[in-house]
Amino acid sequence: MNVRTTLLAALFLGAATVAQAQTELRFACYADGNECEVYRDLLDGFEKANPDISVLVDVVPYRSGILEGLPVTLEAGEGPDVARVTDITGLSRHLLDIRPYLADPAYWEDDFYPSALVRMRLHNDPQGIFGFPNQITMTIGYVNVSLFEQAGVPVPDASATWDDWAEATRQVKDRLDLYSGMTMDRAFHRAIPGTVAYGARYYDDAGHLQVVDDGVRAFARRLVDWHRERLMPLDIWPAASGSQVVPGADLFENSETAFLLSGSWLLPRLSRNVSGIFDWRAVPNPCGDAGCLGGMAGGSAIVGFRHTAHPREVARMLDYLASPPVLAAFAARTLQVPGQLDLLKAGVPYQTDDPAVARSLEVIEGEVARVSPVIQKLEVEPLQRRILDSGTANLGLATSGEIGVEAALDRMTREIDSAIN
Repeated sequence: MNVRTTLLAALFLGAATVAQAQTELRFACYADGNECEVYRDLLDGFEKANPDISVLVDVVPYRSGILEGLPVTLEAGEGPDVARVTDITGLSRHLLDIRPYLADPAYWEDDFYPSALVRMRLHNDPQGIFGFPNQITMTIGYVNVSLFEQAGVPVPDASATWDDWAEATRQVKDRLDLYSGMTMDRAFHRAIPGTVAYGARYYDDAGHLQVVDDGVRAFARRLVDWHRERLMPLDIWPAASGSQVVPGADLFENSETAFLLSGSWLLPRLSRNVSGIFDWRAVPNPCGDAGCLGGMAGGSAIVGFRHTAHPREVARMLDYLASPPVLAAFAARTLQVPGQLDLLKAGVPYQTDDPAVARSLEVIEGEVARVSPVIQKLEVEPLQRRILDSGTANLGLATSGEIGVEAALDRMTREIDSAIN
């Protein structure tokens, strides 16, 4: 073997050693818009700064890949190293504590929307750090301004109640012969702010969970009545079974409804699909007899899982994604409200030239600031998923007319009481 051959062999051997030493992390990512694409781009910077780590971004469907499939995979001790998830409480016992590997744990404890960390700690060390909220979503209303203008009906203001919105959209529907006046995604998560606006407390004076009260009844009756008169469409809440979520965005985009109660994550889609076709904007959650109490926060978190063979590398990846510059870049490019408090206060330089989106983001940030104490408590409720599933299923039955509203609420009470006991 000559000198040149020896050198080439050494180079190939060195390259193979580096390749063998490189750790690959699997990141299961779902997207409402361009989130996974943006994360892939941002992680290029991470890989450049950490050449010993590569990240495979596996884009998966939300319901089958994350909400339903991921828990089953984790129970088997398998699955990705990192994921973007929403059911933080349900997955909490599978999460990896990255505190031992962080240079500045205080940043993680003090600078993020607090409910996410509380939910992550549910089945874990109360001092542990298990991930971070990469976005805050908020229930929010969307109004088709063009339809209101065509009908000659003023758009209700920020102090308008649900009854005010029902009357205004009823007029728009009748004058323009619309399919529906207003629509709400089929999800009890969307209905909770309405119940709280009408006085729902969800807990008794001793702090014990008590889901159905007069506030829940008041809003549930309205929801059923609006479907009965066809002000709300029959192919959203009544059309599905069980806890299946059915969005109303298609009806809004097709100008078949004047008002939609949905989530803030819808902004990029609306900007892409309807801006320039009709005028629209986000509006605060409607008020009720108990006042104007904001919406219900949700969102996603980036977490690592304890089955990973690479906890240090996972912590390095999460520490990078949670850093203020990366969080700001993610929020700006995805048009999402950040879960980092300093960024939320300072404002994000969103990359949009759509005035409807810019105005809507201001409304959403305002709603985050006025979330009621009742909803803040529900955000960290261990049985939150059971409440949401039961509420969706039983109000679905009531809106379809299969059972009466009181029977639906009685079923819901029994299901939640059974879960408590």
